[in-house]
Amino acid sequence: MKKKTLAVLGAAALVGVALASCSEKKKDPEGEKWEVGGEVDLWHVYSKSYGTTYNGVITNGKTTNPIDGLKYTSGDQLPAWKEFQKKLGLKRINQAGNYGEDDATNYSSFTAAKEDEGVFRDKNGNVTDLFYNTTANLNELGDSGQLIDLTKYIEAGKMPYFKAYLDENPAIKDEITHNGKIFYTPYLDGYQAIERNYMMDTRQVEKLLDDDITGLGVLQAGQGGNAKGLKSAPQAEPFIDANYNYPDATTQIDIVNPSNGEKVTVTVNQTQNILKQQNTLLAAGTTGAALIQQFKDYADAAYGNIITTYYDGDYSKIFTSVGACYNADDLVALLRIFKACPDVLYGNATAYDEVVPVFPRGQANNRIENILNFGATLYGVQGRGSEYDHLFFGADGKIHDFDTQTASYDMLDKLHALYAEGLIQDNFWNGSSGTGGLDRFFKKTADKPTFGLMEYDYIATQSAANEFYKGVGTKAEARATAECGYDFSDTDVEVVDGVNAILSPITYVSTESYTWNQSLDNKTGKTLQRYYEENRSVKNTSWSIPKGSDNIAAAITLMDYMFSTEGWEIQNFGPKDYWDYGTVLGEENTPVIKETVLNHFAETALDFWNYCRGFIGTTHGIGHYRPSTLDMQATNYHTQQSYTNLALACSTGVQTFSKAKTEGFDWKTSMPMAVFSKLSKEVSNTYIGVTTFWGQDGKKSSSTVGWVAIVANGSDYAGDVLTSVNSRNYTYTQVKSEITTKNQNYLYAMGEKMNLIADEARQA
Repeated sequence: MKKKTLAVLGAAALVGVALASCSEKKKDPEGEKWEVGGEVDLWHVYSKSYGTTYNGVITNGKTTNPIDGLKYTSGDQLPAWKEFQKKLGLKRINQAGNYGEDDATNYSSFTAAKEDEGVFRDKNGNVTDLFYNTTANLNELGDSGQLIDLTKYIEAGKMPYFKAYLDENPAIKDEITHNGKIFYTPYLDGYQAIERNYMMDTRQVEKLLDDDITGLGVLQAGQGGNAKGLKSAPQAEPFIDANYNYPDATTQIDIVNPSNGEKVTVTVNQTQNILKQQNTLLAAGTTGAALIQQFKDYADAAYGNIITTYYDGDYSKIFTSVGACYNADDLVALLRIFKACPDVLYGNATAYDEVVPVFPRGQANNRIENILNFGATLYGVQGRGSEYDHLFFGADGKIHDFDTQTASYDMLDKLHALYAEGLIQDNFWNGSSGTGGLDRFFKKTADKPTFGLMEYDYIATQSAANEFYKGVGTKAEARATAECGYDFSDTDVEVVDGVNAILSPITYVSTESYTWNQSLDNKTGKTLQRYYEENRSVKNTSWSIPKGSDNIAAAITLMDYMFSTEGWEIQNFGPKDYWDYGTVLGEENTPVIKETVLNHFAETALDFWNYCRGFIGTTHGIGHYRPSTLDMQATNYHTQQSYTNLALACSTGVQTFSKAKTEGFDWKTSMPMAVFSKLSKEVSNTYIGVTTFWGQDGKKSSSTVGWVAIVANGSDYAGDVLTSVNSRNYTYTQVKSEITTKNQNYLYAMGEKMNLIADEARQA
């Protein structure tokens, strides 16, 4: 049976404007002859490892290109970049920049390479024509007159594809325009599309709530540590209401009807809050079976009619269904049940090593900050998904800062309560792997049996923990039988695998009347809803043209080409030999990666993205649009249906995408991106304590620092939270003393740029 799926967004509306002939010789805006050809020197190192050439990223010795049969060695040009050369008539696109350097280091290397005559030369002595880095750094370079302003070339008709895209998407033009100029073409990873989300091993919820449970032993809170039992007496308190699941006798909520995909309003009955019930039961000592039964009794009282009508009697679907109805407190209750009942998960009370309800994907690249994203989604605190610092547009249309809100600091106390009970992974900040949590708790590659319930992360990356089906999964040997060209809306295969995206919880979210410096538990000016913030538009990296470029015509043409249909296909999917047209997310005639290519990335043991970036040369963070149809191909089949569920929930209004409407702007996201430049260091140093506190990745030797220290130790933590910041040590109290300073020096300036100054920034 074929089931129509709903795409959050299809392929970008890329128009077919003909490129100027390579032989055309017109004047460019700088008065030079316009000749597209020659060599382009691209200073480009994406994610420290990827550029235009092969960098030795392929493992298992499988370096033979499956399409052209050539064996790659370090320094060989990647297929996508060869194709760009061919299509545009360029002699060569040269790789500049140093592999192994991050964006900050590359920025330092680039700026240090400027010569007296105003050109930037790479280590080979070549003049740089295109430079990749963060958009904040690019805007700073532009402000100092070191980058080409693209607006002149757009107006002169030299960027027809890009102009057409901006004309169709004026909000994006607003986002990338900086002081009246455009210094880069945007990199868009989806547009009003779903990105990071709650990911859950749904099979474990089914075991806990749907199966008959017998024989669980005595459960005493505060015993067992990582084994059976919570680490402490109950710490987490109700959030929705101190006494009840909802404050009203009956509460109307919207859910998706699983049978027809339409929004339906259902009634939730008021009953005693499940966390309050659990706290009483746990304090007295109980059994795992009793804890599970207690939740079922609560669910029957609160959601009984919903369970019967829409969930086929399955309690697990309160959380896992497209018609999910759970609230923030219900989820905490589930975390406790998961932690307390490993007997159910393993079938043996002693055969496990760790039971971890919530964990981050890993520690490298600030992955641990997803613990904050988890908490913010749970408790309705905005700003964590921002691409520019932690700024966001509130429901009042003004610009606010997550880092200076009282609610953000209050959220840390709530996360500490979860951590104290053992509901968040012990020492989640320790380690160096970017996938340590994913590997250990979802893929279960640990030496001893482990189980993790959920995390907050990208749907595609976490779905790699599922069993293989049609090209993507964990079984490399099974990938060799991959099929290609299939319709992703085909639901003939039962969706039984475990790691799936789930809807956000119903929680309290601010409205226009909310006061932005009030406490988290103060519900005034808030409303109960499912809130989804990860709908970013313009991402925070791209490429630009430095002043002094000796081939502006080719650089401009290459940037523009990425916004043509043909260039878009190559940058996302590779040369035409690497894919066929198929149907994805209900969209026909979209590129689908060939079986031959899927087989090869299985042989290399690389994941989808590392293979595309390292072997084909696609999906780098340069200016282009990456569609959800590509993300879906990197998503395990069993998770694809849950992605569709989220799209359906958002499209029906059951789960709300934040969208800020302000005077003169219609932003597609609640988060401002690259519109703003940084303030001077003299100004930013006045609130460096706050910035460093929230920016810490949580590792400093073996000690916890920054926000991590509060999650681990609580707000009464007496030690120095931050150390050696501009030769000054900061305690938690000293960090918070700079909140007003940051609001006045930073938030005010950001709001002033758009006449959207928040009340907290106006206060003396």
